[in-house]
Amino acid sequence: MKILLAVLLGIAPLSAQVVASTDYSVGATSVSIPNISSRILGYVCLDSTGAQIFGSFPTSANPSVIFFSPAVANAGVCTIFGAGGSSGGGGGGTGVPGPTAVDWVSQIKNKPFVEVRSYNFTAQRPGGTLTASSPASVRLNPCPPGVSGTDTNHYLRVVGGTGTAEAVLITGGSCASGISSGTVSFTPANSHSGAWTVTSASSGIQEAILSSTNGSTIYMTTGTYPVYATIYVDRTIVFQGASMSGTVIQGQTPSAGLFNAVVNSTWKDMHLTSASHQTTGAYGVKLDALGSASNSFSAFDHVLLSNLWDGILGVNASQFTVTSSFFLNFWHTGITTGDANSPDAGGPTITGSNFFNYAVSPTASAAFQINSTGDITFANNGVNGSANQINTGVSLAATVSSGLLIDNNDFENLGFSGVHIAGTFELININNNHFSQFGGIGNPNSYWGVLTEDGAGTGVSFGTISGNVMLGIGPSSSNNGIAIQGHSNQWTIDGNFMNGFGQGVFVQDTTSLITVGHHSIANGGSDLVGFGSATFVLSSPVAFSKMGAWKDGSIIFCTDCTSDCSAGSSNGQFCKRINGAWTN
Repeated sequence: MKILLAVLLGIAPLSAQVVASTDYSVGATSVSIPNISSRILGYVCLDSTGAQIFGSFPTSANPSVIFFSPAVANAGVCTIFGAGGSSGGGGGGTGVPGPTAVDWVSQIKNKPFVEVRSYNFTAQRPGGTLTASSPASVRLNPCPPGVSGTDTNHYLRVVGGTGTAEAVLITGGSCASGISSGTVSFTPANSHSGAWTVTSASSGIQEAILSSTNGSTIYMTTGTYPVYATIYVDRTIVFQGASMSGTVIQGQTPSAGLFNAVVNSTWKDMHLTSASHQTTGAYGVKLDALGSASNSFSAFDHVLLSNLWDGILGVNASQFTVTSSFFLNFWHTGITTGDANSPDAGGPTITGSNFFNYAVSPTASAAFQINSTGDITFANNGVNGSANQINTGVSLAATVSSGLLIDNNDFENLGFSGVHIAGTFELININNNHFSQFGGIGNPNSYWGVLTEDGAGTGVSFGTISGNVMLGIGPSSSNNGIAIQGHSNQWTIDGNFMNGFGQGVFVQDTTSLITVGHHSIANGGSDLVGFGSATFVLSSPVAFSKMGAWKDGSIIFCTDCTSDCSAGSSNGQFCKRINGAWTN
């Protein structure tokens, strides 16, 4: 608040702080400033109607007085800004009392943002009775700002009296935002009688949106904002909170999502959560679009999302960004990305964020689920499933596209795999990541640090897996560092460190042209096992016993082969696969 007041006054916000405030009465011609020990930088005087009152700036001759001319018509308060006092923050110099709070809702006019509390309207009591499943029309006096009978994606809340409180969807009516009187129509699910009232179902957030224009900022100060029905976002809005822990948007209906955005918007510095864990189909924010469009360039920055089914659910979304955010105890996915209207559109960029589950059952599907789109970046993130409460870190399923970078992430305690890639996808880079305790607790088999496969039979191709550190839980035969299978073609695997796997690199089915470079592999059953018709170029030396019946054209250095590349004991030999046999 101090910074914003200073901005309104044209004061440098980093050097100014509230150092004192003092009230003035009706008819005052001046107001005295309490004795302060810091240099006065500015002041703002607001009367009881919220109007700003101007007076003379204190001078050296009168350093503690603001003069009004003419005399003021209404009582009010002056807040004084200084360069800092001995007590800092709330009160200024020695002996200065803490300032009277300035009410931003009623006292500050022409704010540089939409203040959501202004739209959390006082509950109205229309009277009469409502009958379950019967259309109703009620009169509001006045029609609150942001409430209109034409807003048919807008929920209100019926509460109090006799009957179960509920959110009701507006279906029509004569109300227009701010008019003196009008009606809204809806069909309640429950019957209501007695002293029931109508109020906002979103703590004023939906009403603030409908009172805003494209590009507006809606500010939500520190506090908890209960939400009883999905908030519909049909214009570009910046939702600005006070901090990740200070501004809490809390869903009260487990089956309902919090925000359904059909145009790009931004969420910053807030906590999106649910009072009780969400159920199937709910979400924190759904990124959708109208018609054949895509929701492009939405953004999330310093947002905490907890106790949600899907934290961010991309349905028709492309090129959105998530930075410095935290996904906690999600029940399905932290982020799902998809664009049904443009499946090959550019995908999201997820950076500097954390995904952590410790209290969910059953296990969440994935931290990051990719259903469509390409050109995706997942970098510098942390994914921790605690006791296997996330199956997969990054999961790409049934997707036809290209361009995926997974770089410098930390994947820990996952139930199935760090990265799982399936579908028809090209140009994949999985580099410089840390994988540990996969399948880790109570599920030692069938774990993959990185697993590529395809369900459609056409291939996951043109990829690199390099510079990763993979720590398994022991040499189980089904526990693999890297598995390349199912029409996965033209992969380069090089410079990884793997410890505690049945196989360091496992290749099968009809994969081809697999280049395997040097690795450091310890505490494992074998370093590489190949099956099917794979073609290898292998620079990591292996013993003859680990050379498979690979596809013709494979090249390998055998550490103990004889000169004709048969089993024996020697200093080693480069061998190649020709006509189904190994030869030099």
